[in-house]
This record gives sequence, structure tokens and C-alpha cells, in this order.
Amino acid sequence: MGKYLLLVLLFAGNFASAQTVQSSCNGPDSLYRDDAQRLALRYTFHTHSSDTANAAINPALTQRFRDALMAVYNAAGLPARDTVVAGLHIHTFPNPTMNGIDIQIDTSYAWANNLFHQILPTGNPTIDQIIQSYGLTIDDVQVFGSFGIFVVFTSDSNYNLLAVNQQLLSVPGVLVAELNAWCCDGSDVLAETVTNDYTTLTYKYGGGDCPAGCTVLRYWRFTVTTDCQVTFDTVYGSQLDVPVTFDGIHQAVEPNGVLINYQSGNVVCVSPPGSRLDILSVDGRLAKRVKLQSDRTQVDVSALPDGVYVASVTALNGQTKRLKFSKR
Repeated sequence: MGKYLLLVLLFAGNFASAQTVQSSCNGPDSLYRDDAQRLALRYTFHTHSSDTANAAINPALTQRFRDALMAVYNAAGLPARDTVVAGLHIHTFPNPTMNGIDIQIDTSYAWANNLFHQILPTGNPTIDQIIQSYGLTIDDVQVFGSFGIFVVFTSDSNYNLLAVNQQLLSVPGVLVAELNAWCCDGSDVLAETVTNDYTTLTYKYGGGDCPAGCTVLRYWRFTVTTDCQVTFDTVYGSQLDVPVTFDGIHQAVEPNGVLINYQSGNVVCVSPPGSRLDILSVDGRLAKRVKLQSDRTQVDVSALPDGVYVASVTALNGQTKRLKFSKR
């Protein structure tokens, strides 16, 4: 089968009718490990949990978000899932950083002078214990003149580095400890609500002048129950500034989008159920009319005489997409 770039018309505004499927929370941990830990860490600080003082990221909360993310990933029956997962590949924006720390040191301390020359262990028991406990490796040592000397570390795993920073700041000779953070804005996954029964995830697409300042922002909200049932709630925000395709042939389509394409004797339509497909000859005569029963419909036009036709899909809200094609 040939590969087609199918352009999707995606419109701003809310989609009022929720769609629900029974999904699965199973899948490889590596797929959303960082996302789940980042969501758990954000939620920990948002709720002012006592876990903010712990370097370890709450494993139960991480598992909760991992299950919700996998449930959306596996919810193949939802067109909105195709958009955010298969089409746009949305993951969490990398803030907060979970494996990068910068510290400014005063090299008048012997241990700090050793660290400046990348001599390990440094001789300071607290610093050496922190380096060992979190698997810190030195990425770089930067000298900024009057601004001082900075050492850049990467940890061996993801941690709540704000808690690690507090441990570092307790050591005489550490002047500043901060996350090696990402700037600005971009696509993201947001955890808006977490209850005993469900989690609400909002997938955010950032386009335009990102990361300096996204001029296109669009959001898709899903509710995921603890038994892995997924409901697509709504979509809102800017019109997408990119076509959304995946697998070369398939297309990710929002519920209020309209798509039409011709493939080897078939007109392929993606439009909300109840839409109407008209096949017109070039002189305007109606050759075929079909009421679409599902989000994706393939209509056989092989019985029509060879020639040039216009396929027109009209959704219930009046949106129309037309395609001129040649049948031979």
C-alpha cells in the first residue's frame, strides 16, 4: 500500500460529547517512567506533601501516574488519543529537572578545591556521601570570572533534587545549589485532578515560538479511572499549526476534525458520525451519497465509471472538506 500524507483540518473549540473506552494500564515501564516521576514530583510540591523533603520520588504516586499514562496510551479506540500519543508524541516538559544539579563552590575550602580539580573523594564526608548516594558524576566545571566557580553534576537516576540541594547547602563552601533546569515552555502533560477513583490528565501541545514563548497552545483532557477506563473529556485552545500523521498512512484526528482522501478505488473519510459524503461528477451530478456511521469510513467507489470526481464531506456542524480525484 502506498503511503500518503493525510492533512487533517483541526479546529479550535470544545468537543462536548465525552467518549469512553475500557483500556489497559499494562506496558513497558520505560515508556513513561520519566513522565510519571515528574508528574509525581510536581504533585508532591503542589500539595505541599511531607515528601518534598525526601530525595526519593514517591513510588506509589509514580505508579498511579504511570498507570494513567499507559491507559491513555493503550486507548486506541479514542481518536484524541491518536492525536496526542501517535501523532504529536506528547510527553511532560522537562521541568522540574530530576537528574541535573549545578553548585557554586568556594575553593578556599580544601574539599571544594579538590572538587574544582575533579579529585574524588573530595575529603568532605557529607559531600562525598551525597555524591555516592545519588550517583553524581561531574559533567563540567565552569569558571565565570567574578561570578564564581560552578560544578555541573548528573545523577544516576531521577530524584527530587530540591531535597538534594538542601543537603548540599548545609555544607560550608557550597554557595549555591540549583537545578540544571530547562527554560520556558513547550508541550507537556498536566495532572489536574487526583482522587481515590480517578486521575485527570491534560495533554498540552505547544507550537509557534517554543520554547521562548509558545504562540499555539492546544489541550486535550482525559479522565482515567483506577481500573484503567479512559474518558476523553474535551479539547480546547488554538488551532493546530501542523498536520498530524503517523505510520505514514494513518492519521490522528480530533473528534471535530474532517479528513478525506482517495486510495485505490476507495474514498476514505474521517469525520464525526452522521456526516454526509457526496460524490459528484465534474459537471455537478450526484453519483453517490453515503451517511457516515463511524469516525472512520472507507467508501467503495470502484463501480463508478472512470473519470474525474469531487468528493465532499459535510459534518453535522457544517464543516466541509472537498477532494478532487481521478478514478481510472
